[in-house]
Amino acid sequence: MKESFVISYLRGILTPTKMVEAKDKFSWSKLIVILLFLLAITLTPFSFQTKNQAQQLKNVMPHAFELVNTKVAQKVSHLSIKNNKKTGETFTIKRHHGIVMSVNQKQWDALPLHSTGSTDYTLKGYKNAIIFGPKKLVVIDQIGQGVSMFYPTSKVHMTPKVSNVQQFITQNWFNNHRLTMQMMYLMMETTIILALFLLIILGATLIMFFALRRKISQVTLKELVTLVLLSAGMPTILCACFGGIIKDPMFGLQIQTSIWVLYLVFVFWKMVAPQINLGHELRHTLLKGEG
Repeated sequence: MKESFVISYLRGILTPTKMVEAKDKFSWSKLIVILLFLLAITLTPFSFQTKNQAQQLKNVMPHAFELVNTKVAQKVSHLSIKNNKKTGETFTIKRHHGIVMSVNQKQWDALPLHSTGSTDYTLKGYKNAIIFGPKKLVVIDQIGQGVSMFYPTSKVHMTPKVSNVQQFITQNWFNNHRLTMQMMYLMMETTIILALFLLIILGATLIMFFALRRKISQVTLKELVTLVLLSAGMPTILCACFGGIIKDPMFGLQIQTSIWVLYLVFVFWKMVAPQINLGHELRHTLLKGEG
């Protein structure tokens, strides 16, 4: 009975011996599917970085976030945010070269707030600012561009804590740009990992081809590519598991690359060992070196 593609693949990634036995079972189209599957598995742990992405605004605009102290947090906690709108008392708190404000529509219209794009805001007279407008929240930092964001639809309850107010601003900014951020990171991560995959596949295939062509004349390029992809199976699964458990996808990627190279060494040995007389080859190499 002929095995299905999935069963053949899962059986082929178990051991180096199984990989060598399965080297001629996959077509080029199936190898492309395997590559895409490995790429998807490798990218899985990167989804855990969403929390870190949400905190990036605080890292990019540190001076603006320093404006949030206990007094500011106390005032902001009295604001009501629901259905993309802010209601509650207005206030103005100045600190150094910065200002935190809660304004109504009339005050918002009168602000010397200028923008040259959706992510470039300045407030005349201040280097840093956090402005709770009636429909938008604007954050401006002296070393970065100002950003505006809409309020969430669901009701927000903020406690009079500095960390709670800062968390609301960063999470709200990320929610406003979630799709763009995640698509950008996905494309960047996919490009890097795909480039790494292709580099290893190309390098390992060429090394095995030039090393084996005199020992195993019947080996084909497709079979060598198959061996390289099969040898990546278990390392990639371990990469996804470790990266997901410890929430560090880069560490998982390092584990994957290390074990993948180790598997390739074993596969190479399984291919060469039956075809050569090890003692004869060692003596030939030593004698050649002495000569």
